[in-house]
Order: sequence, then structure tokens, then C-alpha cells
Amino acid sequence: MMSINENTSTRVHPRKNVNFSAQCRLGDSFFVGSILDISAGGAFFAPEAGMDGGWFVGLTNPYDFVSVDETLHIVVEEQNIHLEGKVRWVGRHRQHECHGFGIEFVCALSPSYPIL
Repeated sequence: MMSINENTSTRVHPRKNVNFSAQCRLGDSFFVGSILDISAGGAFFAPEAGMDGGWFVGLTNPYDFVSVDETLHIVVEEQNIHLEGKVRWVGRHRQHECHGFGIEFVCALSPSYPIL
């Protein structure tokens, strides 16, 4: 499995710090956690727990469950917003000081999108 650390130098859109409860579905796996930052082009998702292969799992290390380039579906619960994205990196986020994964949205959001 390939993973890299976050790379803020390649971002086109500035990130906004948020704390939204969210759910991610990757194939047959389902994860709950938080979106900790978001931009028109992507987000950082910090998973807390999920269902993988029919088993409930705690997620302290997402490397075991998520790979770069996987496509996922995200639901931002408070906003009832559904987004599609690809995993671009898996690892520890320096600013948020937790593990998770960087997501690039399949279609960039308009800067006037409600959660931006």
C-alpha cells in the first residue's frame, strides 16, 4: 500500500478548518469520523471507527483500510451533503495531529458552496 504525508504545496484551493461529522464509503467498507478541513478541491477525513468486511473496527491507523487512489462517497451529516472523491494520501496530518486521509473531490466545488 502506498501512502504519503500531506503536501500543502500542491494545493490549488486554500483549506478551511471545520469539524463536520461525516461518513465515508469505500467499496464494502464504511467509516465514520470527522472532516477537519475542506476546500473547493478536497478535504481531510479523520476516521474514528467503521465496518470492514462485516466487522466493526476502531481506526487508530487508517493505513490498514484505505489505499491511495481509492474512490469514495462522503456524506457530511450536519449539512446533508453527498460528495465523491479519491484518496490522495494516507497518514498523519501535522496541523490536526491525527491520522486520516486527504481526499480530492471528483468535481471541484464552487467557492460559494454552502460548506465553504
